[in-house]
Amino acid sequence: MTGNPARVDQDLVIMARTDAVATDGLDEAIERGNRYTEAGADLIFVEAPTSKEDMLRSNREIKAPTNAIQIEGGKTPLLTVKELEGLGFNVVVYPNVTVYATAWALQQLWQGLKRDGSTKHWLGKIIPFNEFNTLIGLDKVRDLESHYYHDLLESLK
Repeated sequence: MTGNPARVDQDLVIMARTDAVATDGLDEAIERGNRYTEAGADLIFVEAPTSKEDMLRSNREIKAPTNAIQIEGGKTPLLTVKELEGLGFNVVVYPNVTVYATAWALQQLWQGLKRDGSTKHWLGKIIPFNEFNTLIGLDKVRDLESHYYHDLLESLK
């Protein structure tokens, strides 16, 4: 992290974003990224570079760790984590894929329910009941319920 004297929490990471590629070009985005770094930003995010070459150049010329965002259908090429690391990125995020996947699954579920009048078509495609309960820690919830239920019964005596 930076030696910024105004920083009171050394665990806080300040990320600065520039959208200058779309409006003023890559040169301006790099310039802004370096100015953000001078101002105390820890991580720089250049929005929407459109090629591997631009991604590599921005990482070479920005004097701070950088963040890549991978949005399916966006302007930035979708690359593997290893490729992004090779281009010099320090952080990568996938902000929309879970929403896109959830929306797709819900659409498929509802269409099947409307078509078939049942959700049987989802058996084998979804996490089984017992696995879901394990995933969410239902046994721990039940233990807590039992503990507090026992305490409640004792207090009523």
